[in-house]
Amino acid sequence: VHDALQQRASESMRGHGELVNGLVYAILTEPTNGAMYFRHLSIVSRDGYAHAVGRLQVVAAAPKFYRMRPDVRQQLMWMVGELARARAGGTEQIVMNLTRQMRGGDVSAGNIRHCRQMLALLETHYDWLTEWPALVATAVYAFGRLMLDHGRVPDLRDQESRFAARLLRDRFADCAMVGRDLVRMLQDVARHPAFRSIWSDLLQTPQRLSAHLEGVGQLLRVPTPRIFLANRLTFEMESRLLFILENVPVTAYGRNLTWFVQRYLGTPESETLYSDVVRYVCGVCHPSNAVLASSIVPRYVFLGGLLRYVRSQVVAANAKLALFYDWLLYDARVDSIMNIEPGVLMMARSVDKYAYLTSSLIEYLAFVCDAYYPPLAADIREGVASAMRDAVDKGVVPSLLPLYEHPRIEAATRRQMYFLWKQLVPPPPPKTAADENENENGDDEEDEDEEEGVRRQGEGLHAEVPELDEPLLPPPALPVKEGEGAAEKQQLQPVDMASVALGQLDHLGSAKKPVDPASLDPVSRMFHDDASPSNKSSDCSQQPRHCPDEHADENHQDESDEDVQLVVVPDSTDKDSRYADGESALKDASLWLFGSTLADFLQQVRRKQQEEGPMPSSESVKEIVDVFAQSEASVAAVARVLAEALEGSLLADIETNMELARMGDVDSQEHDVLHWVFVAVTPYLAQTDAAAAAVARGARVLDLLVHLTEHSVDVGFRWLAYCVVGMEPDGGHRGAASYYQRYVARYRDGGSLRAALTRDMCALQERFPTLFYDVLEPVYLAFPAHLPGLRGVAKSVVAMIDQPQVYRLSLLLAARRLVLFGRRAAAVIGGLLDSADAFEQVCLWQLVAAEIGGDSGAVGELVQELLVRRALDPQDHSEAACGLVSVLRTVRPSRPLMEALVAYASSAGDNVRMDLCAS
Repeated sequence: VHDALQQRASESMRGHGELVNGLVYAILTEPTNGAMYFRHLSIVSRDGYAHAVGRLQVVAAAPKFYRMRPDVRQQLMWMVGELARARAGGTEQIVMNLTRQMRGGDVSAGNIRHCRQMLALLETHYDWLTEWPALVATAVYAFGRLMLDHGRVPDLRDQESRFAARLLRDRFADCAMVGRDLVRMLQDVARHPAFRSIWSDLLQTPQRLSAHLEGVGQLLRVPTPRIFLANRLTFEMESRLLFILENVPVTAYGRNLTWFVQRYLGTPESETLYSDVVRYVCGVCHPSNAVLASSIVPRYVFLGGLLRYVRSQVVAANAKLALFYDWLLYDARVDSIMNIEPGVLMMARSVDKYAYLTSSLIEYLAFVCDAYYPPLAADIREGVASAMRDAVDKGVVPSLLPLYEHPRIEAATRRQMYFLWKQLVPPPPPKTAADENENENGDDEEDEDEEEGVRRQGEGLHAEVPELDEPLLPPPALPVKEGEGAAEKQQLQPVDMASVALGQLDHLGSAKKPVDPASLDPVSRMFHDDASPSNKSSDCSQQPRHCPDEHADENHQDESDEDVQLVVVPDSTDKDSRYADGESALKDASLWLFGSTLADFLQQVRRKQQEEGPMPSSESVKEIVDVFAQSEASVAAVARVLAEALEGSLLADIETNMELARMGDVDSQEHDVLHWVFVAVTPYLAQTDAAAAAVARGARVLDLLVHLTEHSVDVGFRWLAYCVVGMEPDGGHRGAASYYQRYVARYRDGGSLRAALTRDMCALQERFPTLFYDVLEPVYLAFPAHLPGLRGVAKSVVAMIDQPQVYRLSLLLAARRLVLFGRRAAAVIGGLLDSADAFEQVCLWQLVAAEIGGDSGAVGELVQELLVRRALDPQDHSEAACGLVSVLRTVRPSRPLMEALVAYASSAGDNVRMDLCAS
C-alpha cells in the first residue's frame, strides 16, 4: 500500500494534492482507521503537511462549522493535535480559526463540547502552544471572555480560568500583545480566585508579571490589533455583520439588525457579546471612502440601533466603555482615527433629536477621565482631548462649535465640554446669581452623593469586580450637573441605553426646538423624526407619544379612519394639569388623603433609579390606585407621580414573561411599575355594577391611564398587549377588548379605534418585534371587525419579518384564525408596493396567497387594482408581478378576470405584459 501511495504521490503535484485530500477526508470521517490514514499521510506528504494544513484551515474557518457532525469535529481535534506534535507549519492558524468557532453567549451542548475540546487540545500541547506568541495571546483573550458566559458550567469555567491564569503567569509578555483590551478582559474577571492575584499584581507590582511591564498605563497605550477584536465573533457572525455595514442602505438596515440580534444576541448569556460587537465595529470594520460616501448605513447609526436592544444597565455601561475605550489614552501616532469616529459622530449628530444622548455621552467621558483609573487621570484627560482634536483636524466633524452652541445643550454640559476640550470651545458663561441661590442648599449634598456613588459603585480599575454569577462591571454613577435642581438631579441618573437609542428620553430634556429636516445632512436626517411632537403643529401637540402618525400614500387615499389623529382629553377639573416633577405634584392639596404613601413611593422610585433599592412593590401601587379611585384626588397630580417612576425605570421584558407563562414558571417573571398599575386598575373596569359610584371609579382609573399617556409613557401598546394576552377576563378576548375600547374612548371625539390599533400595533412592533407577531392572533380575535385592512399594521408585519414568521402567519391566515387584509386587500396591497423593499414584497405576497388564494372575488379586485388602475409595470415591480401570478393560479378563469387581463396586455403592447398575462 505504501509503495502504491508513494507512486501516486510522485506522479504530479495534482495527483499529490488529490491523494492528500482523500486521506484528510478519510481521517475525518473514519475515526476507527484515523491513525492508519494519518501514517499514510505522513509517508506520502511531499510538502511538510502544507496541503493538508491548508485544507484544514478552510474547514476550521467554515461559516457553517457547527453543522459538522460531532464525531468529525472530534477527529479534527485529534488530527490538529497530531500535526502540532509533528510541528507542521500553519497548524497554529488552524487553532486560531478554531478558537473563533467558540461562540460567545452560547451554552448549548455543541458549543460547550467544542470549548472543552479546544481546552483539552491546548493543555495537551502546552509546550507547542508557547512557541507561538500570537496564539498564546489569542487563547488568553478568548477564554477570558468566554468564561463570563459559562456560569452555568462551573467546572468548565474553572478549567478555563486556571488555563488562562497559567498563560498569564508564564507568558505575560506574549499576552501583552492584546493591548488595552487585555485590561478590559481582566477587569471583568478580576474577582475570580484564579485572577485575583494577577489583577492585584497588575495594579500594584507589575514587575511580578513581567520585568518589562511598567503598569496598567503601558497596556492601555497599546491599541488592540484587529486579530484579537475579531476573535470573539465567529466567521458566520462576521460575515453577517459585514454584509449589513457594507451593503445595506441606511433606510433598510432595521430588519437585518433585528435578525442579527435575535440570531446571535438573544440569550441572557450573550449579553457580553454586545461590547465585543461594539469593539469589532469600532476597531476592525473600517469602511472605505466609497462606502462612506454612499447611502450604506454608517457605523454610528448601526451602533445606535444596536444599543436599543440593550435591556440592562450593566450591559449598557459596558457598551459605552467599549465605544470610548480607544479614547482613554489616544495617541494619533499609533491610534486610528476610524476607531473613534463612531463615538464622535454619535455625539455630534444626535443632538438635534436626542440631546440627552449627546449630553450623557459627554458626561460619561468627563466622569471616566477622573474615575476610570485615578493615577492616570491627567493622561486620560489628555487622551480624550487629543482624540477630539484629531477628529476635528481630520474632518470627522468640522468643528465643535455647532454642538457647543446648540440651544438644546445645557449650561452644565457646556462646562463639561470646556473641561474636556478647552482648545476647541470657548469658555462657558459664568454662573448667574440665580444659579448660585438655587444651589445654596443642594450643592454640598449633591457632591457628597456623587462621591458616595463613586465609592459605592467602584472607582474604575480599583473597583472590586462582582462574582461571576453577578452582573459584571457595574455602570459608574454619572456626575450630577452643577446648578441643577431636584428634577434635573433625578434626570441625570444612569439610564438604559436602549431607551436612549429609541429616543424615549426626549421628555427628560428641555423643551424641544423645531428643527427643519431639510437643514440636516442625509445621515443625520435618519435621527430626525418628522412625526415628533416638536415638529407638529400646535393643533396636534397633545397627541399621545406612543401613536406616531401613519403616513398614507397621498395618491391612494382610502376610506379607512386609521389616519385620524388621537388627542388626549384634558381634565377640565384640573386647572393646572402640568407639574414640573413629582415633588411639585405632591404639593397638590388634593393629595392629603394619601398621607405619606405617594412620597414614600416616589422616594423608593428614586432609590431604585440610583441602584440603591428594589422596585416599588405591587402592593404600594395598588394602594395608590385604590385611594385614587375612591377619592377626589387630582388625576394630573397622581399621574405625574406615577409617570416619574415610569420615566426612569426599564420596561419589563414582557416577551420573556410570556414565554415563562407558557412554561408555567410564573414565579420567575419580573414586572415593572406600569404592569402593576394595569393590575390595580383592572378590577375597577371589571365591575358590572351599574351604580353611579362604580361607573365613576371606572372612569377615574381610565383618566389615570390617559394622563399617563400624556406624560409620554408607553401606555397605549402596553395596555393593548396586557388586555389581549396579560389577563383572562370572563368575556375572553372580546371582554379584554372592551377594556381597550373604553381606554380609547377617553380620547376627544370618542377616539378612533382603528387609528389607535394602528398606532399602538406599530409602536409594539418597534419596541418588541417578537411579541408583536405573538399578539397578532389574539388582537384579531379581540377586534375581528377592526384589525383587517389596516395598512399600517400590514406594513409593520412585513417590516421585520423572517421566514419562520412567514410560515407561522401563513398557517394562521390559511386557517382563517387571522385576517390581515380583509375586504380592503386590494387597496392595502396596492398601498404597500411603493414602500416595501424586495424582501418585504416577497414575504407580503406569501401572506397574500395564504389569505386570498382561491377567492376569485378578492383576486379579481386585486387584478383590477394593480393591473387596471395602477398599470403595474412588471419590470419595475418584478416581485409584485411574480406574486400576482402565483395568486392568479389559485382561481378559475372568469369573464371579468380575462377581460381585465386582455385590457392590461393590450394597453401597452409590450412583450413583458403579454408574458405576464399568458402565464
